[in-house]
Amino acid sequence: MNDVSTEQVLMPASTEEVAELLRAGTAGNSRFCTSRVARSGMDSATAVQRVDLQKMSLIVDYPARDMTVTVQAGMAVSELTGILAEEKQQLPIDVVDSSMSVGALVAGDIAGPRQYGYGTLRDYVIGIEAVDGQGRVFHAGGRVVKNVAGYDLCRLIVGARGSLGILTQVTFKLKPLPEYSMLRSYRCDDAAGL
Repeated sequence: MNDVSTEQVLMPASTEEVAELLRAGTAGNSRFCTSRVARSGMDSATAVQRVDLQKMSLIVDYPARDMTVTVQAGMAVSELTGILAEEKQQLPIDVVDSSMSVGALVAGDIAGPRQYGYGTLRDYVIGIEAVDGQGRVFHAGGRVVKNVAGYDLCRLIVGARGSLGILTQVTFKLKPLPEYSMLRSYRCDDAAGL
């Protein structure tokens, strides 16, 4: 059978535009995905509209003294890392592809080997803004670390791979960069000599 899939790439520039796209798509029975990986699980004959958030890549709020940052979900992880490094702060995660967007990072719950010392990404997401499948904008968490109001939907959204909504903003709590860091590796030619 021939692959007759069609894909249209939509590039909204705001949360309101994402909501409008999803509302219009719901009325027209359109299917959406936010990455090619999500597309891979769909029927090849299904017409899909892919939502690319690269136009949504701004810092929304960065009170460095509070050790939190709110960014739009289309920002590249490498760009966020550079901005945080200027203030000697970090989001202690390791990613293979630093051009990955913050939204993809959170949707995939990617943390890397530093999670054994610092915790998982779920421990650092303290607030989100997202749009559900019917085009309704919802918020969870907040912009302060000590927010205890309501259910912790942030933990539910992290790792959901976009199945519960399209992330548009994420608030992270941050850690200071260490003054020194070192990576040591050892090679052992003979295990019997240990």
